[in-house]
Parts: sequence; structure tokens; C-alpha cells
Amino acid sequence: MPVPYIVDDPDELGGMSLLRLGEVLANHLCQVCGDKIENYAYAIVRSEPPGFEERIFNGLLHAACARLSFRWCPNLRAWKHMKMFEVRVSELPTGPDGAPTFPVSRQSDPIDVEAWLGSDPMPEEYS
Repeated sequence: MPVPYIVDDPDELGGMSLLRLGEVLANHLCQVCGDKIENYAYAIVRSEPPGFEERIFNGLLHAACARLSFRWCPNLRAWKHMKMFEVRVSELPTGPDGAPTFPVSRQSDPIDVEAWLGSDPMPEEYS
């Protein structure tokens, strides 16, 4: 099972390192692999409870890392209150430190995740 970059303890996949999360947000790194995101990325945002502003859920992701996340992460598998958008990193609003500000400005319509996942089978090394 892949271990996300932002995880604090590989034995506790639900725990997140706040230090790594800050690094991911400030430097436009992928929350799963930790590599720099140069152009397009995927943002998973929470849309519930009612009145909750849509906010990025733990950082941005590369396409391949988003696919792995939806297949392995139990929080995302039960994702009915989350939406995913494709975003251009250079167009995300940022604060003085360069980190994306919230709420994320939508640059596209929400992605139909089930159809998106069905278009690309999981890589063999993770099946």
C-alpha cells in the first residue's frame, strides 16, 4: 500500500504531519508523492456541512497520485461530501508566503470521479 508524503507515521495512515502539510501547501508539492507540481494538479475539496466553504483537502495532487488516493484512502472512498477539480497551479490565489489561499478558486467544473477513475486502470504495481 502506498504511504502518502504527508503521513506522520506509516503505521497510522490517518495521521498527518503538520510540518509536511505546511511544506506541501507552501511549495506546491503533491501530498501523496512529495514531488513538485509544475502545471496542472487536482484539488479535492470538502463541500459539507452546509455553509462550509469549499477548501482544499490536504494539498494538491498529480493525476496518478489522485488515482492512487481514490483507490486506497478510506476517507476518499466514502467521499460523498468532497469534490475534485483540475486546477492550474500558477492561477491559484496565493498568500504572502506563496501558499494557496482558501477557498480555492474553481477553474473548471467538478470532475465525475467515478468516470475519471474508470478511464485509467490502477497500475499493476499497486493492484
